[in-house]
Amino acid sequence: MSDIEDLLSKLRGLDPYEFEQLVAELWEERGWQTAVSEPGADQGIDVMASKQFPYEEKIAIQAKRYGSNSRVSGPDIQQYAALKQNSGVDQVVVVTTGKFTGAAQDRAEELNVKCIDGKRLTAFIGDLNAEDIVNKYVEVASLGETSSSTNPSISTPKIKVEIIGLLKGSEIADYSTFPRTDLEDEFRGGGFSEREAVILEVTSVNSKVQFNTHEVTFGSKKGYEYEGSNPAFVGYFEQSLENQFSKFNDSISPKQSKTFICVTEPIPDGVDITSVNYDGEFSFSLEFGEQSERLHNSDPREVL
Repeated sequence: MSDIEDLLSKLRGLDPYEFEQLVAELWEERGWQTAVSEPGADQGIDVMASKQFPYEEKIAIQAKRYGSNSRVSGPDIQQYAALKQNSGVDQVVVVTTGKFTGAAQDRAEELNVKCIDGKRLTAFIGDLNAEDIVNKYVEVASLGETSSSTNPSISTPKIKVEIIGLLKGSEIADYSTFPRTDLEDEFRGGGFSEREAVILEVTSVNSKVQFNTHEVTFGSKKGYEYEGSNPAFVGYFEQSLENQFSKFNDSISPKQSKTFICVTEPIPDGVDITSVNYDGEFSFSLEFGEQSERLHNSDPREVL
């Protein structure tokens, strides 16, 4: 393992809130004053940095501790760029241990959002000779064993994820407050009838985490993997979700649980989804083959 990969591995092993604190301290090394938002109360800003000399300047920093295969997307950049107008900052910076998609880089250039990916972050740490700061925050994080439960679930010292429902085709529209005809008209030629959905309950045990349904992928019995729905679909559908369900990208505070509907891309006829996978600030993979029929027949709203 190279020095860069070793350093990235350490950074990805941090608690998300600790990663935010680390990023703040790196900016302090550059002479900025910083404030890290408390878990669950960041209002979209992870770290606020400011300085008074040689002129007053304020920047909002989004610190995203992502896995090696996770990428900040174009819609993410669009969301973060709005902080510049809504929060009165001079600059928005996105720092991640992952990567940026091509669309994200294009949107960042267009909207003047500064991007620091994993490799640039390690170079930044090297330029500051800040390895000792990293070591101060590094902890040995080990994944817990998958717990046994009535529903498929996975537990770690930081999060617990449980599948509480499966939806097929037009059943997905039952969880919307919009009329079914409006939804089907909006997505004609790629609507609900060609999709499936997994309903997840995500619980944070001891730290603030971010869950983004764009990072969810789905596996089938035949071994094929399918992506989640595109941002246009999710963006429209999320406007109509019933109150007990969270939006597609939401933070979860310590000891808090939130419920998400994760919708697949259009999939071929005869294909059944048998697993759900996630690679964001944390990672998991859950199989639900044997419980599929029971989960399809249950209504998660009855227990929420």
